Amino acid sequence: MCSSDLVVGTGGKVYFNPILAGILKSRIRSMGFDPICALVSDKDVVRAMQLALHSTARGAFNIAGFETVPLSVFARWIGEPSIPIPSALISLASRLSSFVGRTPAGTSAATPHLHYGFTLDTQRARLELGFEPGYRIAPGPLVDGRFQLETAPI
Repeated sequence: MCSSDLVVGTGGKVYFNPILAGILKSRIRSMGFDPICALVSDKDVVRAMQLALHSTARGAFNIAGFETVPLSVFARWIGEPSIPIPSALISLASRLSSFVGRTPAGTSAATPHLHYGFTLDTQRARLELGFEPGYRIAPGPLVDGRFQLETAPI
């Protein structure tokens, strides 16, 4: 299994971790904190999955691209606001969301990475699978007044 934080495809298609997915096209973050998000290209995810399928190694492998950016910067790149909310409200909203069945049990939006961020340790994927990212991610030309994310080979 391969895991990453944010998967980005050419043209700005973004697959957020469900915990970071917002409503009304917005992203929440704890007030006073701006978690660091690891970005990875969809093409790199497919390549990592191919490597894992053809490997005898078992378990979870963290993969990431070269870019790590604060959530507020990433949200600005894709034109979706990052809203700072007091931690107590995030915790309450998370519990209510779980109660009404909007998020899976045991999944919480009040996790530590929304306070402090994290970076992925990708060493195991590099050593056991030979995975190295092959694409960079950056905001491209404006489309309809908004940035479009681009993935480009390294």
